[in-house]
Amino acid sequence: MATKYWIGGAAAVAQVATITYGTIASATTYTVTCNGKSVSFLSTTNVAADIYAGVAAAILAVQSTAPEFKDF
Repeated sequence: MATKYWIGGAAAVAQVATITYGTIASATTYTVTCNGKSVSFLSTTNVAADIYAGVAAAILAVQSTAPEFKDF
């Protein structure tokens, strides 16, 4: 078998993180934590797309004070 050498010539790939909630329900608080800092969203609906949009909006709102969330 031939010896394989890593030469480091591959293109850089950004980290990909996926957030999936197991339970989708109205009047539930959804939280994302990164480096000990948390962002929360209280749902008013049980529609998954609305909850994910609310969590995304909450993350966007804290990016200036919590740089951990800038890449989300």
